[in-house]
Formats: sequence, C-alpha cells, structure tokens
Amino acid sequence: MSQICFVKGSLAIIVALLAGTGVANRSVAAEQVEVQEKFLGSGVTQKVGGYRPISAKLSDEAEGIEQQPEELVNPRYGKLKFGDKEYSILLDEPQPPATDDADDEGEAEGAEPGAEDVKGDAAETSAAGKDADPDQQAESGTPVEPRLFVDANADGDLTNDPAIDWKATPSGPYKLYRGSAEIDLGDGRMAAVDLYRFDPTDPRRKSLADIVFYYGDFGYEFEFQLDDKPFSTFVAGALSDNARLPIDRDDNGKISRNFETVQIGQPFNFTGTSYEFKVEDGQLRLQTSDEELEQLPMPPDLRIGQPALEFTATTLDGTEVNFPGDYAGKLVMLDFWATWCGPCIGEIPNMKTAYADWHDKGFEILGISFDQPNKEDVLKEFLEERELPWAQVYEGKGWDTSIGNQHDVSGIPFVLLVDGDTGKIMATARELRGPGLSKFIGEALGEEVQEDKDDEETAEDEPAEDDE
Repeated sequence: MSQICFVKGSLAIIVALLAGTGVANRSVAAEQVEVQEKFLGSGVTQKVGGYRPISAKLSDEAEGIEQQPEELVNPRYGKLKFGDKEYSILLDEPQPPATDDADDEGEAEGAEPGAEDVKGDAAETSAAGKDADPDQQAESGTPVEPRLFVDANADGDLTNDPAIDWKATPSGPYKLYRGSAEIDLGDGRMAAVDLYRFDPTDPRRKSLADIVFYYGDFGYEFEFQLDDKPFSTFVAGALSDNARLPIDRDDNGKISRNFETVQIGQPFNFTGTSYEFKVEDGQLRLQTSDEELEQLPMPPDLRIGQPALEFTATTLDGTEVNFPGDYAGKLVMLDFWATWCGPCIGEIPNMKTAYADWHDKGFEILGISFDQPNKEDVLKEFLEERELPWAQVYEGKGWDTSIGNQHDVSGIPFVLLVDGDTGKIMATARELRGPGLSKFIGEALGEEVQEDKDDEETAEDEPAEDDE
C-alpha cells in the first residue's frame, strides 16, 4: 500500500493505491503523482512569450446585467469566458458622426469606396465624435471617447467595479483601443486580463467591427516529479483539458515544441517512465500511463561551441552529403528556408554577397528546403531565377523535413555556421542575418584582405567617418 498526495493551495487529498506489478504493454493500475499548484495573478504573457487572443462578440442584449452606469450613449454587451466562469462587459462607443449626405454615409458603411476616399473618411470618423461640434457634445453630454466596463466580480452590477482605462492609440489613420482589468476568479484569486479593439471604422477590418479581443495575463504554475526528478510547467489563463504544457527539460529557459511540450490526455516519456496528465474537477492530475513509450531524446543543443548534428542527405543534383564531415577545411552555413518564406527571401541578397566574397576562400552554404510536396520544379525554377549557386536539399515534406525535425526547427529562416574541421557551431541567427553577414564570414575565415579593402574605400569616399 502506498500513499500519494495531491496538493492544490492548502488542500491535500490523500489517495491510497494498491501497489501492483506488471510488465511492458500490460495494463496496470495507474500510479498517481503529486502535483503542486501555484496561482500567478499577472505576468504570464511575458513568461510565455506571447498570447492567444479570444474574441468577445458584441450585441445589444444586456444578458446577465442587472445594473449599469448612467448616461450611456450607445451601449453594447459581450462576455469574457475563462473556464466555466463568465464576466460581462459593456462598451459604450458613440457612433461616428453622420454626414449631411445620406448617400455618402451609405457608401462608407456598405460598399467598398476607393482607397483615397477610405483614408479621408476614416480620418474624419475614427475619432468617434472628437471632431464634431464641441457645443453639441457639451449639451448632449456625449463622451468624446468610448468607455469600457467589466463586471470584474461577476455579480451583474457594472457600477461597483474598478474603472477601466480604455486608451486609444493611433494606428495609421485609425485607432487601436486597449485596456486592462482585474477579474475575481474566486478563492481570493484576482487575475489580470488585457483587452483590445480595432477601430470599427477601419474598412479593412469590417468583420471585426463587433469584436473585442481579450486574453488572460494570469495562469498557473505546477510542480511535480518524473522518476524522482523535479520539473515544473505552467498554463496561461484557465486550465483546460486540451492544453499543451511546456516542460523545460534541459533547464535552459527555452521551450522546444517537439521535445519539451506535453498534450494533456496523451502519454509521454521524458525520464524512462510513461506518464499522462489529465484535468479532473478543474485540477491538473498526473499519473503513470499503461501505454509504454520510448523515452524522448533531449532537445538538440545548438549553442555556439557545441558539436553540430550529423546527417546524410541528397542534394537536388543527386550528390550525397555527409554533414559536417564533407566540409573539412571549410565553413558551412546551414540555411533552413522555403520559397514561400518572405523573411527567408529577404536574406538572399546578404547570402549572395557573402558567397561571392568568400566562396573561393572556403565558405559554403547548404540549403535545407521546407517547400511542400511536389514543389521540386518550383524550387529549381526559383533557384535559377535568383541565381543561387549553392547546394540544396529538398525532401518535399514541408515542416516535417527530417533534418528540420532533427534540429528542432520551429520557425524559418533558421541558420547555423559550422566549422567543417572541428564540427562545432560557430554562429547562429544573431550573427548570420542582415547586411553584416559577409563581414562576419570574412572575419570568421581570418581573412583581412577584403576588410582592409573596404576600409580603404570608406576612407577615400568618407574621410570623416574613419573612426566608425
């Protein structure tokens, strides 16, 4: 008999389990593992490195609202939803001032006017009445800018909640509205929520005219052990049964989607034992899984000074490449890219310059294409049109390219510079992207001739800039 403790705040649930024996692939009783939860009231967006906005649809129905502020002009209502909780919002947004010509007004609201007309109309109306007659505004009591109210305590009363600073900032000829609220999740947990709205007069975003976007800046941090090794994870916003949990296995502060994330409800093996997360009664549970999986390898360490990953591939011209062994005596840049990738294409001029400057001194490039299946002819045509002379590997698997998976590539362009003699990584994207690429490659090769020549040309053309 063993005792396992679940902890949530100060609540502990002791679960007694009969010890069982079993072999791989045989169903045995799942062993529960202790999970400790910590609530994070704010700052989760920065911790995660981004957010996933949720849309709140606005309507004229004040559902669930029993009391609202006075002197409303054009109230519209919506809901913020986190888990099984809902919080009403009210947006009091004065309608743009009507024009004298009804036909012009109809054109602005319905048909697509010309681009120049759109900008002109929007510049006049996006201030939501700001440019209207100030005497009329004063007499009617109409607020100059929209106001947002959030039922933070979910009691149906919008008059007893903290005021929201609903700010408008310029976004071209239009405006972007932003604000923050703190909602009560219960049990003494106050959670930060950020909201924003695009200018409803922006014709490019007509489909968003009735939408307020929001996302939780709160979340939960969980601590647990896998095979007696401590780990932690966190979720942004409310815990859901389809969340993907990040687990920093190598403790480097970065998360690999391929090697360091776990889907709730699916088994995983990071340490030798297969486990599975579940959500029960709003709480995160962890238990051993009866589905035995192979242990997932650690994420590749692609930091400067680390050994490059070895692989064998066939280039478009049929040549077999053994990387990095075939590049002894050279510096080779691995370039993960695709013909559909705008930022990748933007780097091509810098790469061509570096290749032209230093190829005869020992600089090579090996492209790894992320183009989709049946795009080999498209790729070859692109290479010919752009006059790209270096070797290319094309598997026709898009994001499932094997070399990309091996290197844990989750975004392109992705570049590495490798010393063919030592097999070690010399540089990453910080040094290898931008107009300074050729200079950096020259310095890495130990070549001073070209750099000295550049300095002389600079001295002749711009003598006052010598020190720079």
